[in-house]
Amino acid sequence: MVGPFSVLIFLAMIAVSTANAQTPDDDQGGVTASANAWLDLFVGPDGDVVYPQYMFRVATENIVVTGYGFWERAPNEPDFTNHVNTVTYQPFSALSLRAETGGRTRDFEIRSPRGGAITIPPAAFFQVGPQVNLHRLGKFKGLDYMVLSYLPHLAGIRPNNTILAGGTTRLPVMRGIAVSVEGYRRFFPEGADYAEYWFLVHPTRTNGHMGFGVFFLQDGRAKSLGFGVRLEPL
Repeated sequence: MVGPFSVLIFLAMIAVSTANAQTPDDDQGGVTASANAWLDLFVGPDGDVVYPQYMFRVATENIVVTGYGFWERAPNEPDFTNHVNTVTYQPFSALSLRAETGGRTRDFEIRSPRGGAITIPPAAFFQVGPQVNLHRLGKFKGLDYMVLSYLPHLAGIRPNNTILAGGTTRLPVMRGIAVSVEGYRRFFPEGADYAEYWFLVHPTRTNGHMGFGVFFLQDGRAKSLGFGVRLEPL
């Protein structure tokens, strides 16, 4: 299992070398590419959240390949990494093939109210399934994306699940201020759902490099709230 520091180094390399990088159309193949990296830092009553993330997109006339990934440290949760790739055939852009891989990156200790503790070791997963790109089914003002995907169990620790994810564009609400909302909820046939949501304010004077807001995490009945910042340095 790749450790969290290795993941952070990898993300830092992406941030330095490709953040906000875009290539013009290739005259021979019509290829476009873009990438970005950012860091979320939130603090709440239960502790702090450290959440480096990255994304990339490569498109040809007929095929679009995307990637998104993160390493996350959150209160009362194991350190976790997840990497998502999608492949979309442009003439049928409402459907994609989605793959996810990741897992717990180090030992996680659960303490019992009666005393003692249980240590859960690092473990990985791999899943592939269909994705419906709901935002491609019509024109929705202010909606950046919304997807619904079913991921059957293939290998590792994660069981069958369905994920609904979405986000808005940055919506101007007053002069110099825009807001955005994003998040996802993962539904499991057995056990608790898992969800994360971001509510962010983006001052235009930061040129898109900084946002402030609230991060909400729900793992079954357990809930965590944090206030903090999103940094997009490049």
